[in-house]
Amino acid sequence: METTLALKESMKEKIRDNFFEIKKQSGYYRLYTFILNRVNNFSTIYLPVSGTLKNLKDKFEKKSVYYPELWSATEMNLSSNEHAPLEQEIVFKLNSLTKEELDLLLIECLKELKKDGLFENEIPEFSIYIQDGENNRDIEEYSFKMINGKSYWKHFKNRKSNTENSLTNLLLHKYNLR
Repeated sequence: METTLALKESMKEKIRDNFFEIKKQSGYYRLYTFILNRVNNFSTIYLPVSGTLKNLKDKFEKKSVYYPELWSATEMNLSSNEHAPLEQEIVFKLNSLTKEELDLLLIECLKELKKDGLFENEIPEFSIYIQDGENNRDIEEYSFKMINGKSYWKHFKNRKSNTENSLTNLLLHKYNLR
């Protein structure tokens, strides 16, 4: 139990550092999403990424937008330094977890960080969730609901489609990004 708490605190500290690094890169632009992109890699385990409202606007102005891209970790314009590996001891402990245990740990960390106010200066529709490298939609949706609650769930669920009920369209209209 004590080991799990120490691991969780270490992970929260690392996520907090990653978030501040991303915020520093974004300058004064607000984020529309913060994703822990799970990477099956012994040195990083996950790579935090984000997109700014400015990035969303720029992509639409270029008219080369494919809606799912806007929510893909590989398309995000900001990421933490992936070459800053976790401490070896933490990596060893994380690698001993199953994928499901790791997901639950990350969700718990993000829920607690959100409750602590880490993300409170972002837009109200701000999405925080876990993305799996193998494009596992279940973990994206489960983590979104667990971390963000039911607010914007209908919009988030349709985020990758060009519909009025899409979170992408909600952001574009509300923040005059077109």
